Amino acid sequence: MDIRNKELIDRKFDQIDGKIRHLHHLLNGKSTTQDFKKGLEEMSDLNMEIRSMIERDTSPLRRG
Repeated sequence: MDIRNKELIDRKFDQIDGKIRHLHHLLNGKSTTQDFKKGLEEMSDLNMEIRSMIERDTSPLRRG
């Protein structure tokens, strides 16, 4: 599988790592459930972006 935007996908994974660290901080601090849910939603959005990028890059139509 040849991915054209590997650097962009790597940056998205770095963002997810940062969000995970942020969620750990929220759990250990005095955060609200709403803050935690917002963090989970942001991670879910990043996950969908990565999936979409991979699907676009590996689509047979993309390879032309």
